[in-house]
Amino acid sequence: MPHCCSHTASAGSPHRPAAESTHGQRAGKLRARTAPVTGSAAGGAPLALPRRLFVLTLAAAGLRCTAASGWPGCQEKDTVIRMAGQPCFEDLQSFGVKAGCFEDDCSNTDKFKATKVESCAYVCKSLELCQWWTYGEQDGMKKCFLRVGDAGRETADGWVSGAKECAPDNAAEIVNDEL
Repeated sequence: MPHCCSHTASAGSPHRPAAESTHGQRAGKLRARTAPVTGSAAGGAPLALPRRLFVLTLAAAGLRCTAASGWPGCQEKDTVIRMAGQPCFEDLQSFGVKAGCFEDDCSNTDKFKATKVESCAYVCKSLELCQWWTYGEQDGMKKCFLRVGDAGRETADGWVSGAKECAPDNAAEIVNDEL
């Protein structure tokens, strides 16, 4: 999924308050920046939107600024990404996954038992098709759910979600004995 702010976080992004810019300045003191937008105004001049409005428009369209901060700041607390037709079914046996899988088949599953959120993030980051992960409790155990998209996003106490890029740098070391 594209990132609307992979090079800089702008004021008003989901991870930064609207009153603060990337340099800690008040948003009111920033000069307006423009971003080209497809189309033209009457008379053939290209349309331009202030950068903040352009970024907010992209965010409203579902393009979130998930890479704005590193681990663990990139995690979306109290957020679950339900299946909504976008599961990421994979053979997870090579990761040592043995429990909590879809229909008890870890060779074709979008979920697995994970004792730590880092394990969830690591597995998603390691899979080509996985774009989002979500971690929380189901059936009395902590599980990781892998997704190809983030449709089905809901607020849910105790759940944590993140984009593929949201993983600790040393996740492979952390995960080694956790699955």
